[in-house]
Amino acid sequence: MRELDKLGQALTALQLKDMTWVIEGHTDAAGGNLYNQALSEEWAQAAREYLIA
Repeated sequence: MRELDKLGQALTALQLKDMTWVIEGHTDAAGGNLYNQALSEEWAQAAREYLIA
């Protein structure tokens, strides 16, 4: 089972389903700041879209 699938199951558990969550993306230090910021945002958006699908 994919890690995001496990997370999705956990977030919809009865104890957690009414909570609000923040999804963040992170990168390593390789690359420039603007590139890494854009990449982090893309990863966070992709994770969000996967989880709500």
